[in-house]
Amino acid sequence: MNRPRVPAAVLAVIGVIALWPWIGPVVAAEPGAAEPGAAEPGTAEPSAPAKPAETPAEASPQEVAARKVEKLLSSIRDKMSDFQKEEFQIEMATIKSTGAALQAVKNPKKATEQLAKNAVTPDLAAYRNAVLAAARQWLDYQQRYAGIGRTIKTLEREKPNVPASLQEDIAALTAKFEQKNRSLQLKIVELYDTAGDYRGALAACSAIYRAIPEEERAGAADLAVLIGDLCAKTGDNAGALAAYKTVLAAKPEADRYKDAKLCEKTGDAYKAAGDAKNALDMYKRAMAATGAAKAAKGGKPPKAVSDLQKKIDDLEKKVAPSAPAKAPAK
Repeated sequence: MNRPRVPAAVLAVIGVIALWPWIGPVVAAEPGAAEPGAAEPGTAEPSAPAKPAETPAEASPQEVAARKVEKLLSSIRDKMSDFQKEEFQIEMATIKSTGAALQAVKNPKKATEQLAKNAVTPDLAAYRNAVLAAARQWLDYQQRYAGIGRTIKTLEREKPNVPASLQEDIAALTAKFEQKNRSLQLKIVELYDTAGDYRGALAACSAIYRAIPEEERAGAADLAVLIGDLCAKTGDNAGALAAYKTVLAAKPEADRYKDAKLCEKTGDAYKAAGDAKNALDMYKRAMAATGAAKAAKGGKPPKAVSDLQKKIDDLEKKVAPSAPAKAPAK
């Protein structure tokens, strides 16, 4: 039985339909085929909206002040470290120059005393020149070191604006600076004193004292006593007495006469001023303050006590009231 022939075109269509599940994806993936939802060729994809840039938080006034103080503290510490290295070099140079000059002096122990009396010999003159040259070098160094004080003042102004830890750092550094500056000033005074230049020493010491605020001078009693000592060395007994009395007056009443040495110096100043009564009173207070009037080991009092007792004995003869004249015998 003859079947009707199916045209070839129809058979081709039927084959394509049967194979479509396998060839469909391949056709869809051909180059140039657009994926569903893809942008048309030549058009840019829409970008996500840009996030606004974050603005850095503004530093508080306290944070700004803290940064400034930390920077200044670091700068001051560096400067002080550099000065310390220079100070060592100056110290070594001073020891070398003055030591060599002193070795040439015939009586080194009395060098300062002889210079003060202007009993200058060539060897003493060389020694004095070496000491005064050292004093000038230390003065130059001290004045440059004192320049740190300007930065210290800036720190002090910022102190209320920074945390407690930085306030403590400022206080500690300030105290360290002031202590070192004072020691340098006193070194200069000492060098003038060693050279027998008591007036130069007095001028330098007085300048230090005047620079201290008046309300803080009670804490500089050592300077006031030194001024009194230098006044006495220059023959200014009134100045010495005024300095010692200022120190005594600043002390609490209960402690006023506990410093035996100060009481004795005040007595010496009264005596030099011709006031024997007050001089004797101060010598007695000095003796009471020593607590050493008792005999020391070996049955003899210390020399300082025996010297003080001699001053008392000498003045008691002068201020003791004269004995009344005896009535003539009948």
